[in-house]
Parts: sequence; structure tokens; C-alpha cells
Amino acid sequence: AYARATAALLDAHPGAVVVAQELLLGAMIGAEAKGARLALLTANLWPYPTLPGVPPFGAGFEPAEDDFGRMRDEGVRHVTRLLYDQRLADLNAVREGFGLPPLESVLDQPLRADRVLLGVSPAFDFAPDPVPAPFAYVGPQFADPAWVQAWDDPFEPGDARPLVVVSFSTFYQGHDEPVRRAAKALAGLDVRGLVLLGPSLSPADVPSPAPNVKVVQSAPFAEVLTRAALVITHAGHASAVRPLLEGVPVLCLPLGRDQPDNAARVLARGAGLALSPDASVEQIRASAAQILGDSRFSENAGRLGRAVRESLDATLAPRLLEALR
Repeated sequence: AYARATAALLDAHPGAVVVAQELLLGAMIGAEAKGARLALLTANLWPYPTLPGVPPFGAGFEPAEDDFGRMRDEGVRHVTRLLYDQRLADLNAVREGFGLPPLESVLDQPLRADRVLLGVSPAFDFAPDPVPAPFAYVGPQFADPAWVQAWDDPFEPGDARPLVVVSFSTFYQGHDEPVRRAAKALAGLDVRGLVLLGPSLSPADVPSPAPNVKVVQSAPFAEVLTRAALVITHAGHASAVRPLLEGVPVLCLPLGRDQPDNAARVLARGAGLALSPDASVEQIRASAAQILGDSRFSENAGRLGRAVRESLDATLAPRLLEALR
């Protein structure tokens, strides 16, 4: 269906460049069938085990430093390829329907793109910079969503206790219980705790456990971060990187997807800590206190954040897309 829709759009707009999300294999087939130039644009880390120098996606590995680590990575890449290739016959059947030759692996389809624009910073990722063609780092694109409410500070003026922000996923990922435990952890610390629920949870899901912990639906993340000393998060890409831009360390409780890999990048740079999403209230409290009590975490977060900010170039992705025309 995606291939048919993409092909139909290209029939109506000959010569158009296709820009697709990196998991939409059908859109890639439709573009290839019509001979259109194709770019893939990621909003996260590259999810396939095909980017040289990067540990395989999803496992939360840091770069291999010895033969054991390299064997580990190669084993995970092999298993990942086998999992994708369970549907290779289906993919090739669609390709055949569009007059395209078969592929040897599902993972070959994304690599047929003319450009792969990685929406992350090379300073945050583990890959070498520059990366080989067709890859190019274009940096993260951050903006608060339309549903975010204006900032209304719920704390008393002059309250000098450090501000700790809890911010998990915009979309529901079964994270209500980790958020509740994070809120309870902050109740036992001498901090201002601010829990941002987003649209997937309500205040009824996460009641405030103590007067020093305020639970709100939303707040402008960029504005809150200028006041924060720590962010407790699921480590989605934006939630992990945006605090770093303000020199704020993060405590990661990755739930899945790209989150273990983002947490690994934070850990490798000493910009925070990581726990299991099943971590207890006491474990979360102890890790939060450790970060708040050790200035090296904020120093490392500031160093990494400056490197990410220096790599940002809002004109790069448009220029690379224009070059495909």
C-alpha cells in the first residue's frame, strides 16, 4: 500500500524527490520503481545494523573495545538480519510487482537510498564523522509540541532547592509505574520535583506523593531545562539530548526502542546514569542523589551539550535535499 501510494504521487508529480522515514520500506520501493531520488530522514539513531562503527541497535551497547566485544556485536547484527529476513520473500514479492529485482536481504532496501540523513548529532552518536555515503549527520531537530502549556512555576518564589524534572514518553509505553516510582523517589530528597506527564498520562495516574513534588500535564521543556539540575527520563532521543544542551545531566530508565542506546551514549560520556525501568524507589533516589552530589555529571553534560550545539546546522538537511533535485 505504501509503495502504491508513493508511486501514484510520483506519477502526479514527476521529478519529485522522495523523503521518507527510515522504516517505510514500501515508500522506498515506490520511489525506486519510479526512478525518483530518495532520501531517508531519521528522528533517532539509525535502527539497522548497517552503519559502520556503531554498535547494533537496541542492545544498549557501548563501542566494542576488544575481540569479545566485536564478536558480541557481530552476533547481534547476524541475529537482527535473520529477524528482518523472515519477511524477505514478502518484500521481494512487492518489488517484483513493481518490476524490481529481488534483494538478498531486507536490510539492503534502506541502503538503496541516495541519501540517509541522520537526525542526530555526531557528537552524541558513536559513529565516525564523516560517515560513509549514503549517510550524513544533519543534527537533531527540536521543538515543543503544540499541546505544551505555558510555564506556570508551581513552586514558591525564592525556593532554592535544586529542580529535578521527570519527563517520560509523549506516547504511552507502559511508563506510568516508572513515573510514579520516580515521583516517590523525589519525595524523599531535598529537591523541587516537577513531573511532566504529557498527553498519555493524567494527574490521576500519578498523584503527587509529597508537597515538594508537583505533577503537571506539561510545560515548555526548553524553559524548564534552564532551571533544572537533573532530568529523570526514559531516554528517548529528544528527552536525553535536550537536557544536555543546557548542561543538565540525565538519569535514564530506558523502556525500549532506541532508549537503551541513547542511555549508553550518555553513560559513555559520564553525563548521567542509567537504571532498569523496574528500578525501585530507593534505587532511583540513590542515583538521583549521586548525580546531584557530584559536579562531574553536570560538567560532563555541559561538555557533551556544547559539542552537540556546535554541530547543529539548520541549513544542512535542506541543502542536502536540494542537491538531489
